[in-house]
Amino acid sequence: MQVASSLSFKYILPKYIRNNVNEFENLQIEFFSLWGIWITSSVYWLHESAELQVLFSCFSGSL
Repeated sequence: MQVASSLSFKYILPKYIRNNVNEFENLQIEFFSLWGIWITSSVYWLHESAELQVLFSCFSGSL
């Protein structure tokens, strides 16, 4: 019985922990990449809307 428990601590448990750590790292990467896409698109949208406001104000000022 002691051999089985030592085998589980030596091989199975580290593999289980390693797999969970890898899954957690993958989740972190996915979360931060989605967060980065959201920030980038928000900044792009704000930049585009600011350019449109300037464009419309130029046209309305010239009329």
